[in-house]
Amino acid sequence: MQAFRERVPLDRVILELPGRWVHGTQFDDVAAMIVWLVETLGAGVNVGNVVPEDVVILQNTRMRLGSNLSLADQS
Repeated sequence: MQAFRERVPLDRVILELPGRWVHGTQFDDVAAMIVWLVETLGAGVNVGNVVPEDVVILQNTRMRLGSNLSLADQS
């Protein structure tokens, strides 16, 4: 990832989250990817394919609010 960051200006890249319609993708997978992207690439990372249920998680992670709660029922 470091080599990628050195060669590609991150403000010109949009990284897309996997959709839950992809077989085997679960809520926890998407949440973990959000946390990894923000922690690895910074709070300003451009993230695409964010469904409304994941906006709260993304913003909480960016703002380091601690709790990643979603408004959607994940049960």
